[in-house]
Amino acid sequence: MATARFTIPNFSLTSYWYYSNGKKDEGYWGISRITTARTTKTVDISSITPGSRIKSAKLSISTTTNGSTYATCNDVKVDTYGTKTNIDVSRWFTNFGSSLSIEFEYTANGRSSGTSNPEFNKNNFQNIVIEVEYELPNSTGTFDVTSVEAGPNASIGLTISPANADYTHTAVWTFGEQTVEQNLAAGVTTTSLAIPTSFCSEIPNATSGTGTVVLTTYNNGTQLGDPQTYTFTVTVPETVVPTSGSLESTPVTPSQSLANLYVQRYSHAALTLAGVQGAYGSTITNVVFSGWGGSVTVTEPESGSASGSVYTANSATLNTSGSVRLRAVVTDSRGRTCTKETTITVSAYSAPTIESISANRCTQDGTRSDTGTYALLTVNYNITSLGGNNTATTATAYKTTDATNYTNANTTFGDNVATMLTVGGVFAADKSYNIRATVSDSLTNTATAQITLQTAEYVLHFLNGGKSIGIGRAALNTPQTVAINPTWSLILGKHGDAAQTIDVAEAISGLETTVNDMKTDEISADNIKDGKLSVDHGGTGGTTVAEAKAALGFTQKEVVTASNNSAVAENSTMFSVKIDLAEGDMWQGIAVLGVNSSTNTDFLVFFDDDYTVANYRSYLRYGTSSVVENGCMMAFTGIATRKCVVRFTVSMLGGMAIVTGQCIRGDGKIGDFVIAKAVSGVTNLVIRPSAAVTAGHGSSIMLTKVY
Repeated sequence: MATARFTIPNFSLTSYWYYSNGKKDEGYWGISRITTARTTKTVDISSITPGSRIKSAKLSISTTTNGSTYATCNDVKVDTYGTKTNIDVSRWFTNFGSSLSIEFEYTANGRSSGTSNPEFNKNNFQNIVIEVEYELPNSTGTFDVTSVEAGPNASIGLTISPANADYTHTAVWTFGEQTVEQNLAAGVTTTSLAIPTSFCSEIPNATSGTGTVVLTTYNNGTQLGDPQTYTFTVTVPETVVPTSGSLESTPVTPSQSLANLYVQRYSHAALTLAGVQGAYGSTITNVVFSGWGGSVTVTEPESGSASGSVYTANSATLNTSGSVRLRAVVTDSRGRTCTKETTITVSAYSAPTIESISANRCTQDGTRSDTGTYALLTVNYNITSLGGNNTATTATAYKTTDATNYTNANTTFGDNVATMLTVGGVFAADKSYNIRATVSDSLTNTATAQITLQTAEYVLHFLNGGKSIGIGRAALNTPQTVAINPTWSLILGKHGDAAQTIDVAEAISGLETTVNDMKTDEISADNIKDGKLSVDHGGTGGTTVAEAKAALGFTQKEVVTASNNSAVAENSTMFSVKIDLAEGDMWQGIAVLGVNSSTNTDFLVFFDDDYTVANYRSYLRYGTSSVVENGCMMAFTGIATRKCVVRFTVSMLGGMAIVTGQCIRGDGKIGDFVIAKAVSGVTNLVIRPSAAVTAGHGSSIMLTKVY
């Protein structure tokens, strides 16, 4: 704390008073005017260091005679009558400079007696002292930058503006848990702080943080005023991101022989990302694995060590083939990311297929024979090679065509290689057989096909001891049957007439030929009742047009009509047609409205004769002009002795009956209109004329339900 003492030399002020004529003998009561004496004294206060904070200022003064005395500075006036000490004049030092201008004043009280007019009193101002206590100003500082990115060459500078060159200072820098204290000798006016990348560790969950420097000023070891605090910002460089090792992928396929392959629609990728670490104090929030058309987010590591954590995930099934880029994105607590990628190749795969199969009778040595009791099987099949790792497994079985269960033939076959079944001569000449071929691959997918080995082929064969015939094949062991080889053609009419050739395979029972989704052998007289073939058996379900329409679901559209040729009074009903409106229904209508009147007529449209204006919202347009009305719809205007043609639609939407339409007036003008009304179920559409219409106007209306 510093003090200063200022004195003002003694001086005096004289105040006069005047008497009114003839009033002097009345003393004080005869005074007509008293003057106030003033003087200004300038006090040099330059010894107080500019910027100092005044703690107190006291005035001491003595005055010597009757009257009132005051001192004023900076518009602050204090009473100085008599002998006074410690008058508070702190406000004189508001925004002070190097000097103070103080105005002193004295006003006599006119109570002393004299012989002259005017009379006067002199007041002596003595022992005038101003004592001031103040704090010297502390220094201020400014940054060269207020924000800096941490790094090996980053720093922030502080320039000090001292109030006195002899002042010393301390600067205490703080950022998070990092604190650096600097002692600055007198005359040192700049300092700085290095901001290394390690400072980022103080803000592990943010990309920027706030630090402070506290500047304290000292005079001869004594602190001046309060320390000054300044803030600065440190940002984390974009290069400070989490790190990891490479992304590793291993195929997982449900076949040991394909263990090292990614197989389309069967494999998934087992993903591993090791060495995952945050940067300068950040922690790992999650790792997102993706690239197969989906993603997996992992928040907890599989394991961890000093070299980083290990995150794992399994992809979904890999449904696309070819090159697939898999990705892992690491996100830390600052929101910073790093990305690792790896590319895998997914092998295209299709399940086994059998393209063709054939079977022929043969002799024991494999020579083809129409009457042989052995069989040669040829199967053309496909499997996906997968680089030679996908292995085909084949199997065969057989049964007579009338049997239920197959018998294992214990025979494998190659692709498109004629193979003789090893079951011996079991294929009797008078029987037909189903032979089944199966192909499986390493993924246990299977393709199966079968073929019929026909009976031995004969031009004409009679059942021994029976009454059945075989044409092109052996006769069936069924009395009174004619069996025809289905591979033969049946020709009706002249020989060689190709137009008359019938495919036997489509003519005999038990084959896949269908009519109206029924196999041909299922259509019989049992399906015909009362002369009618039902619809589900390919018929019309009736013997008349009406019956057929009913059976096939044809329905007559609902139509409502009305006409009127009678006179109609003003606002009386011309038409009232009843329609049933359900949600989603639509009716289409047309009306011809005749006027036959000498007066122009408006036709008004309502529902259920409800004339409440508030129930309707309507829009009317004629040419380029338009009218919006709240009330009954002025649908169109007729011209005397002419007709109006109206086309309109009635729809039921959201519980509202909506009529939209267009009228062609008698004078050729066209108008559009819309009305709406909340209705439910059966309602009446009513049309009324606004003026009387005489008989013979010839009006009619028709509504057809669309749906």
